[in-house]
Amino acid sequence: MLFPNRLFTISRLFILFLKFLCGVILLQAVWYLLRWPVIAWDTDVWFHLDYGRYILEHRTIPQSTYFSFIDPPLPLIDYAWLFQVVVYALHSVWGYEGLIAWRTVVFIALTGLLWRFVFQDASTPRRAMWAMFLWVCCCLVLVSRGVFVRPHMVSYVMLAAFLLILEHGRRSRLLLPLLAVVWCNMHSMAFPLLGLISIAYGAEWVVNRGRRKDRLLGLSLGLSVLAMLATPHDLLRLLTRIPSSDLMLDYVRELKPVSWELLSSLQFRDLIPDHQTILNVWFFLSVTAVAVLLTRRRIRLSHLLLWGGGVGLLPSGWRFQHELMILTLPLLRAFAFSGELAPSPSPPRPLSLVLIGALALIPMACLNETFVPRSAYPVSRQQLPVGVVAFLKTVDAGGRLMHHPNTGGYLRWTLWPRYQIFMDMESPGLPDRYYYWVTRAFEDADLLKTFLATHDPSFISVPIARKRFPELIASYPDYVLVFFDDEEALYVNRRHHPQVAEAHALHGVNPFALAEKSVEELKKHVADELAFRYLAKLLTVDPGCEITNHLAAIAYEQDGAYDKMLPHAEAIIESYPESSTGYELKARALHKLGALDEALSAYQLAWERSDKAARVGLGRTIGLLYLAHQQHAEAYRWLRASLDLFSSETDQDDARALIDAARGAGKLREAKRFSTLLIE
Repeated sequence: MLFPNRLFTISRLFILFLKFLCGVILLQAVWYLLRWPVIAWDTDVWFHLDYGRYILEHRTIPQSTYFSFIDPPLPLIDYAWLFQVVVYALHSVWGYEGLIAWRTVVFIALTGLLWRFVFQDASTPRRAMWAMFLWVCCCLVLVSRGVFVRPHMVSYVMLAAFLLILEHGRRSRLLLPLLAVVWCNMHSMAFPLLGLISIAYGAEWVVNRGRRKDRLLGLSLGLSVLAMLATPHDLLRLLTRIPSSDLMLDYVRELKPVSWELLSSLQFRDLIPDHQTILNVWFFLSVTAVAVLLTRRRIRLSHLLLWGGGVGLLPSGWRFQHELMILTLPLLRAFAFSGELAPSPSPPRPLSLVLIGALALIPMACLNETFVPRSAYPVSRQQLPVGVVAFLKTVDAGGRLMHHPNTGGYLRWTLWPRYQIFMDMESPGLPDRYYYWVTRAFEDADLLKTFLATHDPSFISVPIARKRFPELIASYPDYVLVFFDDEEALYVNRRHHPQVAEAHALHGVNPFALAEKSVEELKKHVADELAFRYLAKLLTVDPGCEITNHLAAIAYEQDGAYDKMLPHAEAIIESYPESSTGYELKARALHKLGALDEALSAYQLAWERSDKAARVGLGRTIGLLYLAHQQHAEAYRWLRASLDLFSSETDQDDARALIDAARGAGKLREAKRFSTLLIE
């Protein structure tokens, strides 16, 4: 009897070890989420905050586009009002740190529910390995969605809770109607997903003839369906307003259908799969599970219907791959735990240990790839017109603001009610033609003419990437450039606000030429005294702007005032710590000031944040700096990694520097070999 007991003990320890590894991976993900700022990869978080503010201030749910100057206002349905109230309340007390804490807690709840689901009855090492594999895949994919402060993560939590209770929580089934009420007021996806779950498990319950022990299931599912009525909105009206426009697929990326080309792609970087690769593997594994279990007549009806419903969501947008992943978890768990894949207990073998190592190390590397480099904390300026908003608040003129819809959520949150925007990217209630009209107006003369004649905006905030706009707006002398930041340029209508136009007009400045932040273009603007004299005024309003700080730093560098470069370099680093620009400017200033160690440190930080092409020049600079200070080993390491002796961009002086570094580092054979390339 000793051997079976020993085998049982080893198996239990092995299962506990797998659970411990899952905990380590979760802690790493939580650590990254807590340190990751709010980033405007989409601006939905800000229109959710604005809705929450409106609801709490007016004690009512908005019924029309109160924030827009579209006349008459368009009707809308706020399908996530409860979520918006929650996040606004958190933000009003704890700011963006409160939102970061919220998304982290939601992610912990989601992964905790999934962990409980997959490890239920994982009583053998092989079952536990499958459970860990399923959980790790879910964690890696869903953490990339967890960085957004949006209601879809709450929807994932509710979906996971429903599946856990329906599969394993017989005693908790009366909680389902309560969860359904919360879910239906948090996110519109509650309605199709709740309907799918009710159909899947309800159909299975009917087929099983409603056995007495399962009557509580029928009651809980029925009450959950009725919970759809427990919203402030008419259910039929709400369902008919969920976006379904075909044209929306052309400009809302996450609503583009999943193609077979996308599903068949496999992408790895240093053996690390990207998120789409994990989703693709998961999809084809689910197809395999359906085929095998159907062939052997061992598939549950509920699992088959959940899988079919999840696959049916894919034509509605690639974002629904995440719902499919959770919906198919019961199927894949049943398939993995079947006798063929997870037989009787056995001690872990060497191959099992290798697989466990891969399951532990690959997720850690994948998480590191996902969350590097980190932007400014707690909220990043990336893709946000921070300076334009600061200027509009400073002048406090009010009026109608024409803008690109991508930043609409942020603009309405920061500027309403003093300013009215045109539209944001919230889809229900806003026809496709409005998006087409305003986005194309920045590049189409006829559409711009029509828009200005129809709406007569007081201000126009246009992305500086739209380089044709200065040519178009030149036909309308009433509109004067008064400000710009790293993302957008602002024009004022002098007929509406003549004092703003007179006091802040930027003559002879072309921010659209600075959009790519090329050094040559920056130097050209520095040489233009008329353009350069506006820098102090611009920096007073927006001290964190990269373009204007870069211009100022270059100006001081050309004047030899290297100490005055440093504050502008530091300002860029503070606003854009993920960018190499601030660190490179700091390094150049410190080098000229004789602070070698600090300069080298700043150069290396710039190198880490640069792309492959820029790293060549920075590596060469670092190597030459080490060589100038007789640190030959480091000089050789950097020059050898950066210089291609056969490239047209590498001259004889570079080759001589590499040879000198090699000799000083004691690498005489390499120095002799490189010397054969020199022309004496």
